[in-house]
Amino acid sequence: MFAFQINVLDGEQRKTFYVDTEMPWVEFQDRIIRILGDPQKIQLAGRITGEGGWGLLNSVEGLGRIMQRIVQKAYNARTKAVALEVKDTAVSLFFKKQKERQLTWYNRLIRR
Repeated sequence: MFAFQINVLDGEQRKTFYVDTEMPWVEFQDRIIRILGDPQKIQLAGRITGEGGWGLLNSVEGLGRIMQRIVQKAYNARTKAVALEVKDTAVSLFFKKQKERQLTWYNRLIRR
């Protein structure tokens, strides 16, 4: 069992707490929801800090896969701390679409 840091990305803010690799899904989800808000609108995604793509964390299986990866990483990287970043992809998509709309409006304004 390994303890590690969770960084919850909430807009421009980062909220941190610590867990271990044995944490049950329900407890993990409850802690994230307390930070992010309405559970009906949340789509969780996570990645190990310093790694590439985001993986879905909306199920026991998703969390299990990333916990296995964290254990592997911890065994191999004894000198560097392992952390998990979590974000709400539903919010990210909203802001991305909002920025696209702003850029479209800006481009139309310039072309006139």
